[in-house]
This record gives sequence, structure tokens and C-alpha cells, in this order.
Amino acid sequence: MNRLTGTVGVLVLIGLTVLTSGGAVAECDINGVSEATWAGDDPGAPADWMYTLTITWNTDSPYGVSHVDLVPGAGGRCTCEDMEEAFFWIDPVGSSDGVPEPCEVEYMMLLECDGDPSIDLDEPVLKFEYYEDTGCEPGPTGMMVVSFYSPFAPADIEVPNLALVDKHAQLTCWGELTGVFPGMPCDPVSGGHATWGALKSIFGD
Repeated sequence: MNRLTGTVGVLVLIGLTVLTSGGAVAECDINGVSEATWAGDDPGAPADWMYTLTITWNTDSPYGVSHVDLVPGAGGRCTCEDMEEAFFWIDPVGSSDGVPEPCEVEYMMLLECDGDPSIDLDEPVLKFEYYEDTGCEPGPTGMMVVSFYSPFAPADIEVPNLALVDKHAQLTCWGELTGVFPGMPCDPVSGGHATWGALKSIFGD
């Protein structure tokens, strides 16, 4: 059982963007839905609420996904200390189909408070990364289902947003997370704290 130490928020953006290391735009898709179920009656659950994220992607390229990040908002309200008591999980946190077919990919969950240098982000990210020692890896298209636990009841995620990003080769693809997320006092799920201008300054035109 592990615990997170980071911050999670939602970036507000209308539309999806794919960025290469040089800032070029290409076609791709990633999106996710988060649902909550009561787990307080389960003696094996590490917290009262279980959150399940179903994330689908299409890199529109020959390259499979190396990892998926849930990205906090610029100027996010929650600190790493806030998140330490808010998130619990059991490894592996979930799975997806993989290649070479048929095989199953299993995922670990990490919270990187210093960000994700592979996509030039220096703010905290919640990372879903696959176990590489199984001989199975995510393909260019796929769907992962991952779960974590929280003592906080669900709150609606504001949309539109830019909260998910996948890394494939040197490319990245951004998309939206909908549904519910733990309703922490620091309010990680509200939009509005990241403007379009601020996003352009981070990710380019």
C-alpha cells in the first residue's frame, strides 16, 4: 500500500492539443472518466471511497504510450502535504490490454511533486506508468482502468479541462478528464485557476 504526496488540479482548455518537443501540432486523442464507489464496508479497503479512472487513447502514430499523467492546474490550490492524507492505493493500480497481443499491461501509480521532465512540466503530476519487466507494453491505441482510494467524498470535476497527457516516443497528447474526484478542502477539481493565456505560455501556441 502506498500514499501520495503531491497536488492534483484541473487545467482549463477548450480543445485537445498534441505537442512534440519542437511544439508542432498533430492529431491524437486521450480522454478519461472518473467514477466513485463507496468502499467503507470493505475491510480490505485503505479508505472509504474508491475512485476508478477509465482512460482511452489513440496516439495516431506507430508509437505506444509510455505513461499517462494527471496534471495539476497552474497555481493549484493543493500542496503535496495536502495530498499525502488524501490518496491511498494498492499496487498494481490497474491494467490494460497490451502488445504483443494478447497480453495484459499492469500499472503503478506515482505522484511526482517535481513534475515530469520528459514533457517539460515542473509542476506536480500524478503518473500512471506500466511495469516494464513483463514483456507486455501499451500500444498506440488502448484503454486502461486504474483505481485509487481516498477518505474524501466525490466532487464534480469542472469541464472543459486539460487534465490528462500521455507520452509516446517524443510526442505528447493532451485531453480531458470528466466525472468526479476527491472533494478535498483545498479544492483540486475546480477550473478557472488556469487561463488560456497561462496555458499558451506553458505549452506554446
